[in-house]
Amino acid sequence: MDSMIQDGLVNENDLLMNIWTKPKLTLEFIITNCPKKYLVWLITLGGIATAINGTQVNIASHKTLSIAILLFVIFFGAVSGWISSYLYAWLLSWTGEWINGHGKMSQFIVVIAWAMIPLICSLVLLIPKFIIFGDNTFSIVVTDLNTLETFFYYLFEFIKTVLSIWALIILIAGVSLIQKFNLAKAIFNSLLPAIVIIIPILLVLGVVYILK
Repeated sequence: MDSMIQDGLVNENDLLMNIWTKPKLTLEFIITNCPKKYLVWLITLGGIATAINGTQVNIASHKTLSIAILLFVIFFGAVSGWISSYLYAWLLSWTGEWINGHGKMSQFIVVIAWAMIPLICSLVLLIPKFIIFGDNTFSIVVTDLNTLETFFYYLFEFIKTVLSIWALIILIAGVSLIQKFNLAKAIFNSLLPAIVIIIPILLVLGVVYILK
């Protein structure tokens, strides 16, 4: 990996800030100097954030059961975060070889972990959401909201969308760095694992449908 690090632009004390504005330089610094830094926390919290953001639980109806479900979601998210990260890293490395990439799985793990930072930040939104929506935070029905609540609901969704896009930007920057790909090729490599998984599933579903 050809060095792009410039003196003074990136240092170990500001990595959590620099990853937002200088993702490629920051990831190169991390991979070269401190690949294990925050790795466990980032993957674990990233998995939890992903799981919680997709949770639909009506706390108001069954508070004790709902809390138990949320605790399970947190545990499941932490575990699935590691499984999905390693699976995606392996698929990125494997499919990248098809288009002349040479990235190592260990490098992709670092990139995936740091790309989760925007998703982890989305957990902060839970605080104002609980204040505004209360027990309905995980089971919001937009049509039941008043005007102010509707405004905040869409505001939070917009912020989550922006954070998701930023996570994707960091991921693609990392793939480009590791594989020495241009932007288009890095995007394609990032999508290839999903294509590899989806196509066989569609083929099986197609065969099942034909044989019905």
